[in-house]
Amino acid sequence: LLMLCSAIILTKKMSVELYLYTIPIGLLTVGILHENNARDIKNDTANGAITLASIMGLSMSYHFFVFLIVGAYLSVLGIAAYLHYGCLLSLLTLPLGIDLIKKFKDQQLKDLSEEVAKMHLPFGVLMFVGILATSKGFLA
Repeated sequence: LLMLCSAIILTKKMSVELYLYTIPIGLLTVGILHENNARDIKNDTANGAITLASIMGLSMSYHFFVFLIVGAYLSVLGIAAYLHYGCLLSLLTLPLGIDLIKKFKDQQLKDLSEEVAKMHLPFGVLMFVGILATSKGFLA
């Protein structure tokens, strides 16, 4: 919604393509929140809080986390194939994404949501810079 409002204000029109650019960043944002909930499954359950992670359990939460991280990278590939190849620059963060998945699998969850957030910024910046740096331009 924020992207849509910004686009309307800046361009005076709505662009459906703009939504596609928000998918990878949205998936990573959900990854931060989901990992935080997965880390707190025991406390949340003990206190009667119901989260998706507490319903799924740690094992399924891991698989959902993998889906979110891998989905962000796959969506970048889709955007690159159909809209703008400059987004591929964000793939430079792939080693960070793989490391995050390994840490979740090994249940090293203490500071993992912060690490996902730290990967989120370079991923988004590289995606943006890749778009700007290529000759096609943003939403061309």
